Amino acid sequence: MTYVLKLGFAALALVVLNDLILELCKHLTFGGLVLGVIGLLFMSPIAYFILQSGRPPSERRPRRGAERTPLLPPNEEH
Repeated sequence: MTYVLKLGFAALALVVLNDLILELCKHLTFGGLVLGVIGLLFMSPIAYFILQSGRPPSERRPRRGAERTPLLPPNEEH
């Protein structure tokens, strides 16, 4: 039941967001639309770099190797 409710709210949010975007597009010129798209394209990398600058250096470095579960030798029993 909660899944259906969440799905309904998500669909309603998409409809409202679509109407909002259409209303904004009616009032903007072509240059304003292009500037908005360029701004949105640059916003994601800038937010990523801001997020990375706030982390300590130890968290910025990628971890090397896979995390594995140690295995017992094949001839020994538990």
